[in-house]
Amino acid sequence: MKSSSALTSISNVLKRFCHLSCILLLFLPIAITAQEECGTTDDGSSAITPRSGDTSCGKLVSVNIHFVLRDDGTGNYTETTDPGGGTSENGYTKAQDIVDRINQEWMDNQELWRPTGNTTPVENINIQYDLKGVYFDRSTTLYNEPSWDFSEFANYAVNSDKEINIFFIGNQQYSGIANGIGDVPPLIAKVMDVPALYDKEWGLKSFARTMAHEIGHLLGLSHPSIGDGCADTWDNPHECYQYDAGDPICGDWDNLSNTFMDQHAYQVAVSPCQIERMHGTLEDEYQNFYTCLNCPTSDFLIPTSVSGCQGWASSGVTFTNQSENVDSWRIEIWKTSSFCTENKLDNYYNHGWNTGPTPSDLTSIYPFATGNTYRVTFSTKDDCGYESQSFHCVYIQETCGGFSYSLMPNPVENELTIDYELKEEQDLSFSIVSAFTPGPEREIFMEKRHPRGKFQHRVDVSRLRPGIHYVRAKVGKYYYMKEFVISRN
Repeated sequence: MKSSSALTSISNVLKRFCHLSCILLLFLPIAITAQEECGTTDDGSSAITPRSGDTSCGKLVSVNIHFVLRDDGTGNYTETTDPGGGTSENGYTKAQDIVDRINQEWMDNQELWRPTGNTTPVENINIQYDLKGVYFDRSTTLYNEPSWDFSEFANYAVNSDKEINIFFIGNQQYSGIANGIGDVPPLIAKVMDVPALYDKEWGLKSFARTMAHEIGHLLGLSHPSIGDGCADTWDNPHECYQYDAGDPICGDWDNLSNTFMDQHAYQVAVSPCQIERMHGTLEDEYQNFYTCLNCPTSDFLIPTSVSGCQGWASSGVTFTNQSENVDSWRIEIWKTSSFCTENKLDNYYNHGWNTGPTPSDLTSIYPFATGNTYRVTFSTKDDCGYESQSFHCVYIQETCGGFSYSLMPNPVENELTIDYELKEEQDLSFSIVSAFTPGPEREIFMEKRHPRGKFQHRVDVSRLRPGIHYVRAKVGKYYYMKEFVISRN
């Protein structure tokens, strides 16, 4: 077990907690130990910067997980196997399981055990982790690097300006250690825990809690046992890392605490002060590393084409709001090209930010002229200031009766059927317009003086890329357009 003198001896190496780019190194163990040895230097509450963040605004923090192996590919999880060569688990599944376990525990915060009789409220942590990538670094040099040496790991970090890089490695002294590389980001933390290698349930719990503990250091937290500056955590005078029935002190549950920054096996609770400080550190230092946890959405539906007569669409541009987590919204409309581009050709309209219900028919706020395509952009914001935006286009076709058509199936995989009806003989053509590659339309059917009646036309779309496309019909001098989606699993 690492002594307090060992902490002091490496204090100058392990002092930096807060740099903008982060690496967190989590290490696979080489001996079965309790989760008890954190090598991160803690200088008491004087070393901790008091921070207070907005805990009501959930944060989704981006992480990458690396598994460090020897040159020959041994010593850790691989792309296809566990460290023992078994195939029931691999690095990809293990990384996701660890992140999922942290998120699960942090969605269900626990009561603080100590001090006895406390009435500290159990607050929502409102922080989750998003696994962006899993990497396998084969380097014996990296694998054998001493616990307190972090010089090589920055070279293996991916997107270190916006994603915490977490390294799992085996050959280490401490179950956890956190540090910054001098004055140069990123931050580093190392964690090891042998049971995580083969015992899935215990190992998963141990990895997840140790990882959360070391991230806590990176986000400005210290060990409560030596003074962390948080009035709601217990400055435990006893070095009890787990319950021990044979020990006169550690055999007494009253001498064990349970915050996730304590140095023992019961790290499950996060105090209100700890929550505020983590949010504050993210907001002050790591703005690029997270996004909103429950982001606003801006989903909506409008028809792809609407009939108009005598120059105007009098109704029918229905607006169906499907957004979520929204505090305010804005609608913008402008005339654009038939390819639904951002180009504002004419008649730009901005409805402004609103908090009430959205209009059910856009003709109540905007004049849609026939023969034109209009782009409708819907923007939303939540009360934390996060925004979302989406758009659709609608074509206003001049039809005082005489032609109708539908597209089936929609979504479609390889063959699209156009059902159409002409009330009188007309020149008729169909073409496909892609929402991805504006350019010449692909003509798929043309007939001069097409007879009246009901008809079907089948179109092979197997060579078109998945996504949004349009079938544009020209009937005499009038144009019609409908949207279809190509979807392939």
